Amino acid sequence: MQLTSFEWEGQITATTGSFGTHSSEAHIAHRSNGLKITGSMKYFHEKGWDFQATDEEGVK
Repeated sequence: MQLTSFEWEGQITATTGSFGTHSSEAHIAHRSNGLKITGSMKYFHEKGWDFQATDEEGVK
C-alpha cells in the first residue's frame, strides 16, 4: 500500500510607504508525491512626488 503525500503552502504580503508606494506579493506551492508546483505574483506601484523642472529662462 502506497501513501499519498499532499500539501499546500502559501504566503500573502502587502506593504505601503511614502510617495504613494503600494506593494503586494502572493506565493503558493503544492506538493504531491514528490512533485512540487509553485507560482507567484508581485505588484508594485509608486506615485512619486510632485516635481516640475524649469530651465534657466523659467521655461517648463
